Amino acid sequence: SKILEIAVMVCSREDTIYSWCNAWIAEVNGDIAGALVAYDGTDYAERRALTFSLFGDGAEVFSDMDQETGPGEFYLDSLFVRPEYRCQGIGTALLKQGIAYATEMGIPKVTLAVDPHKPDNERLYRSLGLRTTGTIFIFGQDYHRMELQTTQPMRIDILTVLPDMVEPFIHTSILARAQKRNLVEIHIHDLRDYTEDKH
Repeated sequence: SKILEIAVMVCSREDTIYSWCNAWIAEVNGDIAGALVAYDGTDYAERRALTFSLFGDGAEVFSDMDQETGPGEFYLDSLFVRPEYRCQGIGTALLKQGIAYATEMGIPKVTLAVDPHKPDNERLYRSLGLRTTGTIFIFGQDYHRMELQTTQPMRIDILTVLPDMVEPFIHTSILARAQKRNLVEIHIHDLRDYTEDKH
């Protein structure tokens, strides 16, 4: 079908959210047993716009969706295990691999969305440390949003008498990228707030 052709094309590219580059494959004796699609949310908005645009007229289904992820998050997008390989720990192993990768890359949070009508899936995610933090509207219904904190951002406190000059410098430095990815929290303090004489 046309949709299947488009899906294959989308997955074959390297710049879409469903790219083969974002897939972990589980094999059992050389047979594909399951797969996890997961990715860094830093450039999610741009990749999502491109991905959904490739579906052409079929993209209306995506038009009113919430943003699933963003900077500072590693998003576990899609998990599939073939029926004959279910209940053997393959899904758990794939999820653990995704979480381990996010931790190794220093991405502070792992997130996913789960259908509230699938409590077994939610139980599996809870067993791995994820917690429900709210709901998001995707693919025509509300999903539970779950997350796991993998690292705490580093806090940097800057004391200065010229806070207005420091802030623009930070926004043009490598620290801005680290802030965008939630790796650091930067707090700028006016030193004069801590002195008796404000001059």
